[in-house]
Order: sequence, then structure tokens, then C-alpha cells
Amino acid sequence: MPQRNGNLRRSCRGKRDIVKRILQDFKLSMGFLTLIPIGDIGKADLGRSLYTFPFVGLLIGAVTVAAGLACQFLFIDPVHIVVVLIVSASLTGGLHLDGLADTFDGLCSWRSSEEKLKIMKDSRVGVMGVLALVFVLLMKLTCLIALGDHWWLGALLAPVWGRWAAFYCLHFFPPVESGLASQTGKGSRTQFIIASLAVLVFTGAAFWFGGISISKLFLPLAIVLPLHLFARKAKRSIGGINGDICGAASELSEVALLMTLCFQFMDHELGEDTLAAAMNFVHNTDALIIDLRQNTGGSPHMVALIAS
Repeated sequence: MPQRNGNLRRSCRGKRDIVKRILQDFKLSMGFLTLIPIGDIGKADLGRSLYTFPFVGLLIGAVTVAAGLACQFLFIDPVHIVVVLIVSASLTGGLHLDGLADTFDGLCSWRSSEEKLKIMKDSRVGVMGVLALVFVLLMKLTCLIALGDHWWLGALLAPVWGRWAAFYCLHFFPPVESGLASQTGKGSRTQFIIASLAVLVFTGAAFWFGGISISKLFLPLAIVLPLHLFARKAKRSIGGINGDICGAASELSEVALLMTLCFQFMDHELGEDTLAAAMNFVHNTDALIIDLRQNTGGSPHMVALIAS
């Protein structure tokens, strides 16, 4: 009996140690990826916490959605969408946006690898960096507005996939000789599998809550190919990836995810049942006025269905 109790205590202690380790890893990632104060973190320790990147992305997404919902209640559309972008950038201190600007300044310079790296390390922002920032923010704004009532889905999932994209680059591509990527490491295969499964679970749960068929889960996976090609291009240009490349990959993957969600909501089959029920409800009326003043567009199939 005493031996059995001793084994039980060791088992409980082992589980507590695992939970404590996970929380510490999450804290490290949160301190690196956000401005939330958690104390000093070492770059050497960051490599062990890469699998928690999507969890931090979920936290960022949840905070931005909460801010957006509050503003949607107080102000007219699309003020809440702008607030979502502001809160997202404020939480991260513009970390990935800075990497995006530096990356495009360097990769679009048409110079040697060494000179491209020097440009990327320069704190000044060039024309290509400014253009990249403007285009990415405009795409985010446009896509979130186009999602209509499902804007929260994009605001919640985009940071999750964006942080996973950074882990993808670190895991599958070699780092340049100096920089944060070389000090962080690539993480283990188990870590990458955990992070990938977490992303799929988060996406599936959000799809289910948003009334989207889980069979559509393959759509966000479409961002993997352009992500891989972008990282491969960076590797050829500067000999590997660095923190700026990971930041740019994160931002571009967020845009790619939002675009796939917009493509998802162009599917007229999602609204056919609701539209049919609404039309049956008013089928005995003599006239019907449809207010399109706040309509942001849609599928031609829906127009044809309404007119049928």
C-alpha cells in the first residue's frame, strides 16, 4: 500500500511538472510575440516553446475579437474592423509588420545576399517596405469587411495561422548564420506536429461555431504552398531565413487565410437554406423591398436564387 501511494504521488508530481513546463513555454512565446510584460526571456530558451506559437496567436485573436465586438456595439460599421487591426498591431508591437517591411526592402533590392541582409538590418524603411505594409493592411481591412458578420472568424484565426507559419519557416528552412532564427533553432518534429494539430483543432472549432461544415477545413491548408514558396525564395536570396522572414511569412499567411475565408463565404450553398426559409416566410406578400445600402457584394448564384 505505501508503495502504491508513492507511485501515485510521483504520477501526480509528473503531471504537474508537465503542466508547469507547458505554461512556462507559453509564457516564453507570449513574452516574445507580444508586448504583454512577463519579465526577461532568453533567446536560447525560445526554441523549446515554438509549439506554443499558435496558442499565443489564439490569445491575440481572442483579444482582437473582443475589442472588435465592443466597438461594433458602440460604433457604426466598419469602425470595429479598423479597431481590430489597431489592437492586433498594438499587442505585438508591430513585430511582424516590421519584419514584413524589412523583408521586402531586402528581397526586392536585386543586390547580393550580403547587401540584402544589411538592408534588412537597417532600421530605415524603403519604398518597397512601405508598399508591402500598405498592401497587406489594405488586404486585411478589405477581407475582414468582405466577411460581413463572420469578420470575427478571420480576426480569430488569422493570428493563429500566422504564428504557425513562422514556426513552419523555422522548422523546414535553415537559418542565416547570424540572427534570431539561428539562435532559436527549428524545434522538434513532435513540437511541429503538436502545433499543426492545435491549429487544425482551433480552426475546426471556429468553423463549427460559425456554422461552417468541418469538411471545408481543407481550404485554409491552401496557404501552405505559397508559404513554402515564399520561404524557399528567401532562402535562395539570402541563404536562409531570419526573424524578418518569419515575420513577413506570418503577415502574408494571415492575408492568405483571410482570402481563403472570403472564398469560402462566396459559396452560395451556405445561404441557400436560410434564403429559402426567408422567402417562404414572405411568399404571401404583395411586394418586397430589399435594402442593399450596406450590401458589400456576394455570389451571382444568390442573386439568381432570389430572383427565381
